Amino acid sequence: MEYHLENIDNIEDYKKYRAKLSKKKTDWGEEVKQIKDDLGYKTNKDFADRCGVTSQTVGNWLRKKTVPSSRDVLIRIGMLAGYDVVRMNGFLEKYGFGSLYSKNVSDAVYIFVLENSEKFPDKNYQDCQKIIDNINFKKDRFKDEKTISKPTEEITEGIKNVSDFPELIEFINSNAAAFKSRYYKFYEYMQNFMNQNIISDGKKDTIHKLVEQCGWPRSFQKIAYGIQNKDWIPDRWKLISLCLRLNMELDEVNSALILAKMKDLSEKSLLDSAIIFVLIDASLNDEIHKDGSDVLCIKMLEIMDNFDDMDDIDEIKKDLLKKCNHIWR
Repeated sequence: MEYHLENIDNIEDYKKYRAKLSKKKTDWGEEVKQIKDDLGYKTNKDFADRCGVTSQTVGNWLRKKTVPSSRDVLIRIGMLAGYDVVRMNGFLEKYGFGSLYSKNVSDAVYIFVLENSEKFPDKNYQDCQKIIDNINFKKDRFKDEKTISKPTEEITEGIKNVSDFPELIEFINSNAAAFKSRYYKFYEYMQNFMNQNIISDGKKDTIHKLVEQCGWPRSFQKIAYGIQNKDWIPDRWKLISLCLRLNMELDEVNSALILAKMKDLSEKSLLDSAIIFVLIDASLNDEIHKDGSDVLCIKMLEIMDNFDDMDDIDEIKKDLLKKCNHIWR
């Protein structure tokens, strides 16, 4: 895959490139203001409460200072604005996020609520989370999972035929294998990179050994074991952070995202462009080695210290830190 960023090899040139992305902040600020005004919110606080963010964050949006780093924030706003599935997908794609995918459990719930807005006009993002919390993929549902998986089109049509929320939960639970099957190749792919990053010392190579040697924080220890046990549902930024910890090249990161049914890195995204720049720079300088090192995380932290144009930048940076006081088992 070819990127316009491929010829940028220093931070000053990247800053100039990033400045060209400022139109995204302008577009976002103007669109949010229009949504806020259309919905009749008089204060930033009232609107922020419904969006699940702070008043300061909304103020930053309206001043065209930052853009969201979370896909869920856009889903909250789209639901608040009364978007249907088509408009929601356009909204997500416009700001660099993947469209709703019916084989994703959370997205399946969002799709159902959006497609039945007239039937359930009061249902919102918070209600969706309650429904998602009631979905439980029991282990015994997966005995024959590879043989009973269904194509995406069949799941999409099935959601359209569901009439209420209990029926939706039952539909998702009864098709658990179909939802989980989309990650088969992803788990195998990530397991391979985890194995490559284990520093062999003559003893048995295990995931426990990897997280212990690399000093991974608790949240990433859980993710590593979740991949090993084939029960981690990928989150986009967590996955990217993991890819950096596993010293992946740019094409390898994009492959991981695609296997997780997510949008690959976009040079038009403020966050993604920084990741692309770091990966290209590290590759050009022969700094990427499958040795459990944290070179990419350090380089990413250094780049992010130069910018304050994304929401929750401090939270994003936390996932790149190397902290490990105890090993999660």
